[in-house]
Amino acid sequence: MTMAVKIIVPLLLIVLPFVVTSNSDSADTWRCGIFFAGNPGTPPRAKIFILPKKFPADCNAPRVDTYNGTCYEVMRKGLKEWNFENPSRIRKQSGHTIGDDLCGPIPRDIKAPGLEMGFYFAYCGSDWIDTGLRKPERLCCRQRKQVPC
Repeated sequence: MTMAVKIIVPLLLIVLPFVVTSNSDSADTWRCGIFFAGNPGTPPRAKIFILPKKFPADCNAPRVDTYNGTCYEVMRKGLKEWNFENPSRIRKQSGHTIGDDLCGPIPRDIKAPGLEMGFYFAYCGSDWIDTGLRKPERLCCRQRKQVPC
C-alpha cells in the first residue's frame, strides 16, 4: 500500500458533517475532496470530506491537468479500500458502518438509484472542479442507516 493510500484511506473513513460546498479557500494552493456529485462536469451538491492537505499552486500559471490527475489517482487508489459496509471509525459500537455514518445526517430516505459520490479539486480560490471519478456503488439510506440500493 502506498504512503498516499495509508494516509488518505483513514481520512476518507472519517466523514465530516455535511455542509455547503466551499472552494479551495486559499489563493496559492489546490485541494482535493469527496462530495455528493452533481451531473458530470457540474459543481458538487454537498461536501462529504476535503483532504486537509493543501498543495502548493502557482496561480499565475496553474497546472490544472496536474491537479486533476493527481486528485483522480489519489482518490482512485483510496477507493479500493473504501466500502460502505466497513466498520465505522466514528462510532465504535459494533454494527455501525461507514455507510451509516454517511446516512446519519441525511434526514430523509434515499432510494435507488441512490446518491452518487464524486471527487473534485479546486485551486487558487476556484470553485470545485469535477475530476470525473465516481464511486461505483451508490448510497441508499433508510431511517438514517445505509441500505443496499
